[in-house]
Amino acid sequence: MGRNTIIGIIVAVLLLGGVAGAFAYVAVSSNEPAAQEPDPTPEPSASQVQPEPAEETADEDQDEDPL
Repeated sequence: MGRNTIIGIIVAVLLLGGVAGAFAYVAVSSNEPAAQEPDPTPEPSASQVQPEPAEETADEDQDEDPL
C-alpha cells in the first residue's frame, strides 16, 4: 500500500465517524422534549389580598376581673 492510499483510508474513516457521530447526536437530541421555563406564579392583586385580623390584646386585658 502506498502512502496516499493509507491517507485516503484514514480520511474516509474520519469522515464516516463524523457523519455517524452527527447522526447519533441528532437522533438522541430529537427524542428529548424542548426545555420550557415554568410559568411564573402571578402575584395577587390588591383586591385579592386580605389583611389578617388584628389581635385584640387590649380587650382580653379588660375582660379579666381585678383582684
